[in-house]
Amino acid sequence: MGAESDLARRERPGDAGLIARILHDFNTEFDTDSPGPVVLQARLQVLLAESETLALLDSRPETGLALGTLGPSVW
Repeated sequence: MGAESDLARRERPGDAGLIARILHDFNTEFDTDSPGPVVLQARLQVLLAESETLALLDSRPETGLALGTLGPSVW
């Protein structure tokens, strides 16, 4: 991966509130349960502090989000 830019950068624990809101809004838009932005923010603050969780926002203002976790797999 090259240098971070305004179009895509790895998000940090301080961005957890924004990411939580995007995830919550997406779920509620499609009538899918969400634990709510407060719960998601708390979880994301912990996860984003570790190297195994990656979050990328596509632009500012934010219109898309990629969220992934790395871990062992049988494949």
